[in-house]
Amino acid sequence: MLQMELELQSNEDYAEACMDSSKLPSLSVVNHLLNNEFRKIYGSRRESDIDREVEKYISSYNQQPFCKAAFSKVKNSLAIAVVTPIMKRSIDLLSNVQEMIMLDASGHMDRLNHRVYFFISPGVAGGIPIGCIITNAEETNIFREGVKLLCECFPEKCCLLQNGPLIVMTDDDLKEREVLSEIWPNSTYLLCQFHVLKAVWRWLMNSENKILKEHHQELYFSFKSLMYAETEMQLKELLQNMLENSTVRKYDKFIIYLSKLFSKKHLWCTCHRKMLLTRGNNTTNYVESLFKVLKETILGRVKAFSLVQLLDFIVTKFEKYLHSRYLDFSFGRSNKKLVKRFLPDDKGIIQNIRSLNKDNTYFEIDQHFVDLESSICTCFVGMNGKLCKHLSAVILKQNKQSTFVYSLESRKLMYEVATGKKLDSNSTLLLPLSFNS
Repeated sequence: MLQMELELQSNEDYAEACMDSSKLPSLSVVNHLLNNEFRKIYGSRRESDIDREVEKYISSYNQQPFCKAAFSKVKNSLAIAVVTPIMKRSIDLLSNVQEMIMLDASGHMDRLNHRVYFFISPGVAGGIPIGCIITNAEETNIFREGVKLLCECFPEKCCLLQNGPLIVMTDDDLKEREVLSEIWPNSTYLLCQFHVLKAVWRWLMNSENKILKEHHQELYFSFKSLMYAETEMQLKELLQNMLENSTVRKYDKFIIYLSKLFSKKHLWCTCHRKMLLTRGNNTTNYVESLFKVLKETILGRVKAFSLVQLLDFIVTKFEKYLHSRYLDFSFGRSNKKLVKRFLPDDKGIIQNIRSLNKDNTYFEIDQHFVDLESSICTCFVGMNGKLCKHLSAVILKQNKQSTFVYSLESRKLMYEVATGKKLDSNSTLLLPLSFNS
């Protein structure tokens, strides 16, 4: 590229210009300069020096206010845990952290292909990162060590070190669920529905299972109908119809596979989530989206040259990205399509609202009951905390606020998470927004 630019600029004088190494240095010189400059910032790139450079970086990072990272080795494997200042404030200030934690992992982010795990709590501002683990091996013992280090990095007396979250959602990785159930034994564990469907489709496409191509979609959508059954009765009826289906009966292997999946239906079936506070979150897509940002926006679709550089990008550039994203949410610059499901809607609004307590936090509306403090309704849509028309009616007609929907209160809270400062009640930074704008 540099050679081409020089030729365009020099025209007929290119033959002389290309001999000037100050204008067109050789690759060996460029590589030498790169190594020298890289070493000044991130230390040695040699694999044998990784441990020393990581320990040096973490020691320096921990001297900064509210920054916490830890490093450990198990035989030839390593684990790093990080909780940045914004992650710490998210744990301290956001109540949704007590409700649900999502976990997923991704690799191929640096030259040595270390694996990055992110712990995310879904909220009105999207996926909220609360911790990160980096390992160099997909082994149970090293993941256990990483989780142990992460717990040491969490703020003292936080909910995650006491009872843990109500719900933990992962993919079907026994290693992850086994380790997490050791530190959070009282949590309810769910599988990401997207990953379950993806696994079923992959199984159907596997030539070893000998499923005819023309039957792939029929079998897939039959299973998908089981996943989204709204009641236990409907689930049993759909399963019975599926087992009596002539296409299904052709494949004994599929019936055996289906029975194995059905034995853990409580982990993935919608009807078993009715009374759980999922707030409509049934997949770990927030984590997938976060990895997309990390790989494309932070790393620029290029692998980090070393583990220290990857760690540095997470605690600096990624931290700045979160700061900017949360402020955009606070100042009303978020994409309305992304926050649409958290916007109270006045369509089909119900008028007959009756308060049932002195604090005006519990309401009766159209034979349903709304608890404003936890943003839960007794209707089918709102019983797991998802925004429904009854909760929308209470918020809009009674002029109430909730941190679980897109409101002035939730925007103030995210401002505090981003900056560590509370906004004065008279501040003009957060102008009231129309819910339907």
